[in-house]
Amino acid sequence: MDRINLFQIENIKNFWNNQESHLTVTVKFERDGHLLGILQGLLFNDPGLKGKFSRRCIVWGGPVIAETAKDKNAICWELLENFLVQINSRAIYVEFRNLFDCSKYREIFEEFGFEYYDHLNFINLIDDEVSVKKRISQSKLRQIKKSIKAGAEIIVSTDENEIREFYRILSELYRSKIKTPLPDIDYFLNFTKYKIGVYLLIKYQDRIIGGLMGGVYGDTIYELYVCGEDGKYKDVYPSVLATYAALDYGLKNNLKYFDFLGAGKPNEDYGVREFKKKFGGELVNYGRFKLILNKPLYKIGELGIKLLKKYG
Repeated sequence: MDRINLFQIENIKNFWNNQESHLTVTVKFERDGHLLGILQGLLFNDPGLKGKFSRRCIVWGGPVIAETAKDKNAICWELLENFLVQINSRAIYVEFRNLFDCSKYREIFEEFGFEYYDHLNFINLIDDEVSVKKRISQSKLRQIKKSIKAGAEIIVSTDENEIREFYRILSELYRSKIKTPLPDIDYFLNFTKYKIGVYLLIKYQDRIIGGLMGGVYGDTIYELYVCGEDGKYKDVYPSVLATYAALDYGLKNNLKYFDFLGAGKPNEDYGVREFKKKFGGELVNYGRFKLILNKPLYKIGELGIKLLKKYG
């Protein structure tokens, strides 16, 4: 198949469907008992008035179509058609966040009314420790070494209290800087129960001071959420160490890639892109497809996000 990924498998579907404000939409294409295509997306239905104007469906890394299929375009068409029928009026917009090159399907998406726009990402190769570290910038390597020398450590955790501390730091980051919706604590506590990923937390002086929530499937670890109490401790850089933790985990568990899941639009300033760049990944532009299903509500929601980021 096209590169199967974490977001198109059954386990993450079960995880998503266990959340009150999440609902998975899945369509499959089968022929003679063989699965030739799958398309799975997540409907966000936040409670209250905010939810009314933010109903959206996000698809990461889909559709996935078997390499052996001779009629890939026809399969893509049918998957998209059935997917949009299921969504119907349940979302204000649909966005496909491509994790691989989907240019071969672009015309089909456009026939359904989707618009393509450029969106960057970094994908790090995890081959061997020497090569991984050689690709990291000298400044970040120094910060990693200083952090470890000062006593900070990377731990793999399933401890509820430690995950709650991670969530506290992440919530503050979203409240003060990112200013977009963040799932509630139950989403994060349930994560480890479905075998879809790992918490790589940064521990210092018996406290959690940052970490990374990483999705893991096949040969890839994905950055889902990352945070750190930066600038709070002398010679300790929790966000840097948390990001490196994904590469370290990949080396220790025979993974091949670390996917940052996004680095912004190429024509817009994005400070986080410069941070991610310093870890030595390949910059790719697989872009995204978006279809607005309800333009009036979309405009209202778009305005609300802008106001939240400006005044929130």
